[in-house]
Amino acid sequence: MNNSVLCKSAAGRESLRVIEVLKGAGHIAYLAGGCVRDSLLGKKPKDFDVATDAVPDQVREIFGRRHTLPIGAAFGVIAVVAKQPSREYLITEVATFRSDGDYADGRRPDSVRFGNPEADAMRRDFTINGLFYDPEIQQVIDFVGGLEDLEQKQIRTIRSADDRFGEDRLRMLRAVRFAATLGYRIDDATLDAIATHAPAITVVSGERIGAELRRLFCAANPRQGLQAMIQTDLYRHVLPLADASRMDWFCGFRHPEGPGDFIDELAAWLAGNPEWRKELPDLVDRWRLSNQEADHAQFAMEHADTVIAAGKLPWSQVQPVVIDKRIHRSVHHAERIIANSKIDIPQDGPAKVLDALTWPRDRLDPPPLIDGGDLQQMGYKP
Repeated sequence: MNNSVLCKSAAGRESLRVIEVLKGAGHIAYLAGGCVRDSLLGKKPKDFDVATDAVPDQVREIFGRRHTLPIGAAFGVIAVVAKQPSREYLITEVATFRSDGDYADGRRPDSVRFGNPEADAMRRDFTINGLFYDPEIQQVIDFVGGLEDLEQKQIRTIRSADDRFGEDRLRMLRAVRFAATLGYRIDDATLDAIATHAPAITVVSGERIGAELRRLFCAANPRQGLQAMIQTDLYRHVLPLADASRMDWFCGFRHPEGPGDFIDELAAWLAGNPEWRKELPDLVDRWRLSNQEADHAQFAMEHADTVIAAGKLPWSQVQPVVIDKRIHRSVHHAERIIANSKIDIPQDGPAKVLDALTWPRDRLDPPPLIDGGDLQQMGYKP
């Protein structure tokens, strides 16, 4: 890992600037957490977080109150806002090194104490997320064995897994999600602790559970995470309608071009249950899905058969489906069904639908020759 990798994005360059300013003011400052992990794995980080020994008031004084936001000052987090030449604003989260107090609600610490880099690393969840990077000397700082676990491709908690999951129940789902997104195994002690604490996941809000499962469903290796959920019985508390065969089916029911977005994968998950119309409302309520997500997944499933048979059905039956704004959902679902079908079914339906979508509008969806208003003007009664 080196600074040239970080300079490839505006957010990376801004994080280096923030660190340089903090160090110029006499403070310790490192990149921390997921951005270090992803950079080491050759992935593009989604964001860049900075950890420092400067306390929130000092961070605001250094960068100015007009350029900072106290988004989580009670937990030591200040957002540094910088205007770019493109006139876009970049936000870099700057967190003071800290250690956490008790977690009474199983989600957030009741209090924090500002401290040093090692204490800050020790309060984090998994070793691969506990790494720091010092751009001044271009060196990774590892207090927790994260580099070894990246090498071993394993998910392991920092210190006691029972303590980590007792503090924050959502970490159990984060473990299986990281297993799915990275294709890593979860170490035995961490798996055992998930099995012990699995029933307590219910204290976490449906929105937070849904957010983790969204990312797991869309992962490149969902089987890795779902199998861990089965092994620990965690799935019973977040996917109560699931079983091992359903999860294996979903993992095998992949689109030939790879996973789609969450709505595509939700439709694929539902397709494994003949009673999906009864299951969807439960998931909407449980994961706090939006009406649009539910509506688009339902459309994908209801009209995939029409897309598959588009080459044989009369155009009058296909056209109302094709002109719908949600048609790409059904096309994607139909392609998945065709790719995974064990029987001989038409292969050309999706291509015919996509071809029709290139037609001029007056051919694809011509205006009616006559409508109800015309008939009323001619004297016909409704």
